[in-house]
Amino acid sequence: RTRERLQLLTVKQIQSAKPREKAYEIRDGGPTGVPGLLLRVNPSGSKNYFLNYARGKRIKVGSIALTLTQARKAARQTSEVTMLPSIKRRLPQVEPMEPDQI
Repeated sequence: RTRERLQLLTVKQIQSAKPREKAYEIRDGGPTGVPGLLLRVNPSGSKNYFLNYARGKRIKVGSIALTLTQARKAARQTSEVTMLPSIKRRLPQVEPMEPDQI
């Protein structure tokens, strides 16, 4: 099985993501990305951010109304509550946010 190199999700990718017959996902990778963060594009055209936090488990972080930066911050904050310790160690360290800042 070949390993694909994960690229950092960009605003341009988000804006150019068009609906397809089936829903698809664009992952946020790279050294500054958030492990497990992805953008799901549905056939209806709606776009939502999700965070995979354990094998087969996923939580919605927000809709496309969030900017990419806000989605990453929300994912990091969510990960503090839901993720396994082994995954938390891989996240870049950021300052905690107040709930009203999300």
